[in-house]
Amino acid sequence: MMRIDAHFWSPAHSHELSEDDLWKIIDIVKEENLFRSPVLYFCCDCLEPIADNDRRCRCSLCTKQWHLRCIPASPDDIHHPFHSYHPLKLLIDVPPHNSKRECDACQEELQSYFYHSDDDARLTLAHQLYKAGDFKQALEHSNLVYQRNPLRTDNLLLIGAIYYQLQDYDMCIARNEEALRIQPQFAECYGNMANAWKEKGDTDRAIRYYLIAIELKPNYADAWSNLASAYMRKGRLSEATQCCQQALSLNPLLVDAHSNLGNLMKAQGLIQEAYSCYLEAVRIQPTFAIAWSNLAGLFMDLCLLCNMHISTQRSLSISLTATLSMITSRKIRMCWIQSLSPRDLTMDFLKINSYLDALTNYTKWILRSSILDAAAQGVHPDQIIFTDVAMKNEHIRRSVLADVILDTPLCNGHTTGTDVLWAGVPMITLPLEKMATRVAGSLCLATGLGHEMIVNSLEEYEEKAVSLALNKPKLQALTKELRASRLTCPLFDTMRWVKNLERSYFKMWNLHCSGQKPQHFKVVENDMEFPHDR
Repeated sequence: MMRIDAHFWSPAHSHELSEDDLWKIIDIVKEENLFRSPVLYFCCDCLEPIADNDRRCRCSLCTKQWHLRCIPASPDDIHHPFHSYHPLKLLIDVPPHNSKRECDACQEELQSYFYHSDDDARLTLAHQLYKAGDFKQALEHSNLVYQRNPLRTDNLLLIGAIYYQLQDYDMCIARNEEALRIQPQFAECYGNMANAWKEKGDTDRAIRYYLIAIELKPNYADAWSNLASAYMRKGRLSEATQCCQQALSLNPLLVDAHSNLGNLMKAQGLIQEAYSCYLEAVRIQPTFAIAWSNLAGLFMDLCLLCNMHISTQRSLSISLTATLSMITSRKIRMCWIQSLSPRDLTMDFLKINSYLDALTNYTKWILRSSILDAAAQGVHPDQIIFTDVAMKNEHIRRSVLADVILDTPLCNGHTTGTDVLWAGVPMITLPLEKMATRVAGSLCLATGLGHEMIVNSLEEYEEKAVSLALNKPKLQALTKELRASRLTCPLFDTMRWVKNLERSYFKMWNLHCSGQKPQHFKVVENDMEFPHDR
């Protein structure tokens, strides 16, 4: 914790204590006549004498009294002596930053020392709420401390961290910059700002701030770990590995660094080393979901490779001889074109790009491995951005740089569609007949904005793309509405989804236990018909 300014009072002035602290020092304050202050006989509001029948206490231990007419309307208006939000603590030794040894109320020399710790208590509560994930409540308490003391840098650091969790990265940066103006060598503030800039997509600036934080505080393990993550985004794997190793040398219990190092090992094909890193992360923190997910991905890759090998070998052993004999048994053999549709109307694969001629203000993103003859289609090379395959978090973060996602009709975005909608980017999709062509439509419907993003024909697809590209206010309104719905729409209501999935599992299990055969059923959110817990 940073050093804070505090107020000090002499016990001779009936200074206030928290209830817990009172019991600890009650003998001391009795000896020093703490309760013999005139405040016992005078109204705390108007300072006029009080009759016995006119006294009014807020609690059984309270020594402060008011006229009935003077009692404040709200308890928060009273600096109540025994409320937990307004405690005082006894200091036996002289605090080093109170060199004058004077009471702030009367400037007399102090014999015993009490300091006002209201801000401390509120800030402690804010930290507890932050750790519990209640960021909005934590922000309320931290802002109250900020209003009383805007120069308190430890509170500014916490406020910045809270804003980061609330994804208000601009406010996170602003509060950390305030703290740095007061205390320029505050390494943690540079680390927090780097995190925010990384989320905003400015990885280069984030790296610069991480390096400043490390220069100010070389043993700053979190900064080393986060710097590794930034280097990974830039593809600088060797430097990222060194940063992870440095972070773990400073703090072997840093689960993020173990997980990142595992990702780096996996990227280099060092599967066993990656496995060891992920395993160490979950050993340290069994609830660390990212490491469990990485472990699952590791096994999935291995499992699929084994499946592919076994499947290939089995196919060869069964059909190779028969296939070769069929090829050589006749001089002429027909080979059917599977992709040719018997319908009169076939899919024009270039139709999806027909909107290009109508626009001049667009930029198209495609994977580097995609084949596109840009010149043949009249597309200037500057209007195309080639991107590499990215890690999940980076993929979602860079999606927000797009204005609209043009879903591919023949095979929709599935997980990628969910990712871009979570990023708050509108999508245009055309559902067709097959399941793979209708997934994105289901995703859009689940956001509550399907009517704005689903079209019924290729012509409407083109019209919608051009309309959104040329009507910026309309596109901005749709984007704003989509982002506002993310935390309330069914698509991202994971707890509801899990509960309904459990309903189906229990239904199947109950059918099995009752001796019934498997049957079709439609899950409804009815605890009597489809319980989720039995």
